[in-house]
Amino acid sequence: MKKTLKSCARLALFLAGFWAISAVISHVFLMRVMPGRAEEDFVLDCRDYPDRFESLILGESHTMCGLNPRILGECYNISILGQGYMVSYYSLARILDQPHERLELLILPVGRHSFTADLAHQNENFYYAANIDYLDLIRRRGHVRDHLGQCIKFQVFPYTNDVSYYVYRCQIARPPVPSYRGFTPAEGDFSKETMDEIEARDRASGHVGAGRDWWNQEVIEFFREILDACDEEGIRVALVQMPMTRVYDDAMERLVPRAEFDARVAALLADWPDVAMLDYHDAFYERNDLFRDVDHLNVTGADTITERLRADLVRLGALPDRLRPHQAGPAAP
Repeated sequence: MKKTLKSCARLALFLAGFWAISAVISHVFLMRVMPGRAEEDFVLDCRDYPDRFESLILGESHTMCGLNPRILGECYNISILGQGYMVSYYSLARILDQPHERLELLILPVGRHSFTADLAHQNENFYYAANIDYLDLIRRRGHVRDHLGQCIKFQVFPYTNDVSYYVYRCQIARPPVPSYRGFTPAEGDFSKETMDEIEARDRASGHVGAGRDWWNQEVIEFFREILDACDEEGIRVALVQMPMTRVYDDAMERLVPRAEFDARVAALLADWPDVAMLDYHDAFYERNDLFRDVDHLNVTGADTITERLRADLVRLGALPDRLRPHQAGPAAP
């Protein structure tokens, strides 16, 4: 009996020591090795305290560096690189589980890459794992062993994952100046650069994915659940098509025809007539100087389109009642 107790005690000490060492390695890995984790800590903090704001932007890189929440009053930009509707849904669910009496408006990007099949597999990526409810995902899909394995691997032993791609993604997005409420201002002037049609086509192809499944039903279902959740909570939704350069949109047209995409989105939104659709995709076709690269705005472009968005939201009566146009703060430096 004593030997058994000693063996159990030794095993417990070993497991405790292993867990402690693993926790230290994970902390060092996430905070020192992985660029961009400080920004994600801010995002998680916003999700924990949603009652601090009246509106939020929940999107990906195009909104992360393309919409300035300072111009929209008590607004936070909870966007993460490459974040699709699946991750956005789980982020929103976490927000709605907290006190959120002040939250009145959700700004959500929509584009020709937004419903692609690749975005249905973000649960397989370390970069998004902290935002996903794997138990709910198991309920939806099954695959208990696979999803539990992913959850344990990503959450408990993050340093065992191949993260080179995500390190690269974070590195290219590091802001030259401090971010503000999740907004990551980007420097650069695309008018001073050259990009031929082949390069633009490669970028567009990467966004649509190798399978060319740009209208994936599972991604659509997560999108619908975002709108349903907002409808139940009395939260207005504004869908925004972000500005793109002409060369990028021409390349995307070969993969996802705009007329067909717009028709499908319009049919999808038939169940939510109060959702506002604000289409700025061609707003800066002649202004490459407002872009950092072929499909991301620089800080001047971000301030310009956010001012226009604010004016349109005021016109539609979609901004929170407490926010008047003269109350918006100055643009980020």
